[in-house]
Amino acid sequence: MRIDKYLSDLNLGTRKNIKAYIKNGTVTINEVICKNSATQINPTFDQITFHGKPLTYHKFYYYMLHKPKNIITASKDKRSACVLDFFANEPVKNLFAVGRLDKDTEGLLLITNDGDFSHRITSPNHNLFKTYYAKLDGYIENSAISLFENGLEIGDKTKTKPAQLSIIEATSNYSFVTISISEGRYHQIKRMFQSIHLNVTYLKRISIGSLQLDETLSIGNYRELTKAEREDIFK
Repeated sequence: MRIDKYLSDLNLGTRKNIKAYIKNGTVTINEVICKNSATQINPTFDQITFHGKPLTYHKFYYYMLHKPKNIITASKDKRSACVLDFFANEPVKNLFAVGRLDKDTEGLLLITNDGDFSHRITSPNHNLFKTYYAKLDGYIENSAISLFENGLEIGDKTKTKPAQLSIIEATSNYSFVTISISEGRYHQIKRMFQSIHLNVTYLKRISIGSLQLDETLSIGNYRELTKAEREDIFK
């Protein structure tokens, strides 16, 4: 890989900027100043610095974001803040959200530039369950558990796939539940509860497969996934 391509992939500036940086001696390769933009490097083995700071190159990046409410799951929007706005200072190109969370839903959202990884998580064929914590506006009967297990009619051509419902607390005024689903239809969880005459007043995604939302991440913050987290998520 050429050194200018390497720096460009890390989103360190325009091609013109990068050529100027190299010409001015701000880039070193294995502790030797590089002034030739066409110099070939091995991103895995060569040690690159930029303005004295070591650079690490990865082809793919994986982040866990604690998505806030009132942020849309999109790359750009003229009227609303987007989840990728949080990553404006990351030197990574072509990031996107894995699946989506509704604007008024908070919690675990993955951000990556790896299309295969995203497909494995979002495809219903892989039966990867996503779990949500929800507050409802009334009392939920224990009979709802089997209804969710058997699938519900929510206005689509087919019933929903089996879902796992757990009731945490149920009162006449509200209920708290967790629900796990392996598909992602439009407003699916809200529509599932509406089908049994309840409305969701709060919704938070807390896990994807085996990956739990890191509760030390305050709302609006993110961190990279560890290699173990990336591999274990599908187990």
